[in-house]
Amino acid sequence: MKKTDILVEALNIIKKEQKRNINIFKSSLFERQQKEVLEEYGYIKPIIKGWYYISNPSDAPNDTTSWYMNFWQFLSLYLKDKHKKNYVLGVNESLILHSKKTVIPTNLSVALKEGGSQILDLPFGIKVTVFQDPNFKKTDIEENENGLQIYSIEKTIAKLPPDAYVRNYDDVVILFSLLRDVGKLTQILIEEKRMGNSSGRIRSEERRVGK
Repeated sequence: MKKTDILVEALNIIKKEQKRNINIFKSSLFERQQKEVLEEYGYIKPIIKGWYYISNPSDAPNDTTSWYMNFWQFLSLYLKDKHKKNYVLGVNESLILHSKKTVIPTNLSVALKEGGSQILDLPFGIKVTVFQDPNFKKTDIEENENGLQIYSIEKTIAKLPPDAYVRNYDDVVILFSLLRDVGKLTQILIEEKRMGNSSGRIRSEERRVGK
């Protein structure tokens, strides 16, 4: 079969996936020749072994646009494939996603219910640290629009480190504006034994946003 025919077949597979708004692909989706031709012509680029993201053949070699546009989808599909729903993104990642911040952090953390530790070295210097958390609980975890498991608003607020109120202040303000259940937040603070450490900052932000 001609290379152009192989490319057409492979692009038809991609087209079907894109109808489902999927721009991240496992290598098993393609036959070996299809994958090789797609990569050769610049239609896909590697993320880690066995995973690819869609790209534009006209992109410059270091163009980050396609990667950053599809980063959260990759993370969602990868974690679901490896760990189902038995994980949660870190508090800083939960804060970013709740506040709809568009900047992708260069270092992310993922806690697992079970499983070993792993560090994912991803394109353009992004690193994801995956680790087993002996205190992992499936309570106060929710799925966001990208299919990622993140802490609830109340749990995120309760677990915020002190420097977040300075480093990510605008995101924190947005998070507090989304808070609806102050009683639940108080309950989590008690369970997390953080009433003394966090309550002063939290009460101050609640008053600032009129809670």
